[in-house]
Amino acid sequence: MSRLILQTNVKLQSTQKFSVGRSFKVIDDLYYISELQAKRFATKWNADYLQITDCNYLPDKHPTFQRFKMYELNYDQILYLDMDAIIFPTCPDIFSLFKGHHLSAVRNNRWDKLDVKIQQRRSDDIKLLDASSDYRPFCAGVMLISKEFLDKTRDSWRSYLYKFDKHEHDQTMMNKLIVEHFDGKYNELDEKWGAWYRKGLYIDHLGGPLRKINFDKRKYMLSNGIYDVIPTSFQDIML
Repeated sequence: MSRLILQTNVKLQSTQKFSVGRSFKVIDDLYYISELQAKRFATKWNADYLQITDCNYLPDKHPTFQRFKMYELNYDQILYLDMDAIIFPTCPDIFSLFKGHHLSAVRNNRWDKLDVKIQQRRSDDIKLLDASSDYRPFCAGVMLISKEFLDKTRDSWRSYLYKFDKHEHDQTMMNKLIVEHFDGKYNELDEKWGAWYRKGLYIDHLGGPLRKINFDKRKYMLSNGIYDVIPTSFQDIML
């Protein structure tokens, strides 16, 4: 079974804006760790690694939209990771663990929490997506995507390219495809697989702005057992 880890890392100025009207924030030290760990994980679990570094596929769209080049790729499973998502050394084989699901992802908020703002956000998302009342929108920063999902949505994804530019754009597109083609059903991963609003156990998604302020590369790597060069005696467990 063919596997791929896919990331987008477009080298642009932090202030550049696209049709979505959202600025593009670059944090090189964070991206370095994300790429380093993604490549190590790919090697450990026999996956290819691809990083998209330009906006040539969809020139007028935000860099995160370039992920949709996945429709041009031929893999059974694609693990998509934002560049602010870091795979920890202890992460198990996500490809094998969730094989058979058309899409696996972490919920986009603490939907089980009885918080007025959170529940209003969920209600707004459900209305926007025209989804059922029990739908739990997911975050598109960490997704395990199957060939089944890509084949079933291949002819429709472009119809949503400009529909959600003011509503988290590409993430809303991915949720809409699940609602339209899979009746809102996907494999919801536990927060330990990369919730943006808290530290993960296997994947750490620093999607919230507060965790990126004054990001300290050295401190982060040391505290999470990540090394630029893996000591020989630890290579089997740290890859």
